[in-house]
Formats: sequence, structure tokens, C-alpha cells
Amino acid sequence: MTGWKAFKELLFPLKLANTISDGLLGALNLASPLTNLVFIVALVVLLRDGDRLARTSRRVEAVLWICLALNCQWFFLVGIEYLHNGYYVWLGSFALLALAIRQRRGELSGIPHRVT
Repeated sequence: MTGWKAFKELLFPLKLANTISDGLLGALNLASPLTNLVFIVALVVLLRDGDRLARTSRRVEAVLWICLALNCQWFFLVGIEYLHNGYYVWLGSFALLALAIRQRRGELSGIPHRVT
């Protein structure tokens, strides 16, 4: 299943009644495509001045790690053999963005990083 198709099917399920009745599984399935919105917000945080947004960037970084963990559910629900390359790129992008936000704060190398 392609990424766009998976996104549409999870966000707008054809069998809405089944998704709602599944409870936690339905909530996780709905939350997974919404992590893309978190990614966009996190990208905006990265592109802004990191010195003024230290507290915000820490929170956004933590949320990105949570999104990464949430999106790992597909390993168990679908199985590795059904996941395509795009899934791994999508999953890795959350980790890379979280690390980029941390680097922007200067906490990755231990040396304060100032953008001039």
C-alpha cells in the first residue's frame, strides 16, 4: 500500500463503525496519519530561531519521539514484509527531524550552537 493511500484510508476509513468499535486500535490508527501534522509543526519550529524557542523545541522534540514510537505500531499490525521503502523513509524522517531540533539547540554535540 502506498503512503498516500494508507494515509487516506486511515484518516477517512470506509468502515468507520469498525474503526470506532475497535477502541484503542482505532485511535492508534487514526493518530498515525495525524503525526504528519506534528511533523509540519516541528519543521516550522526548526526553521525558526532556536535560541528563543528552547523550551518549545524540547517539547516538540519529545512529541516527535512519541510520534516515531506510535508509527512503529505498523511493524506489529501489518508485518515487516508488507512495509515498503517509503515507510522506512517516513519513519526515519521523524528521528532525523528530532535530532535536527536537538542539534539546533546545541545539545547533540554538547557545544552550544548559535545561528548568526
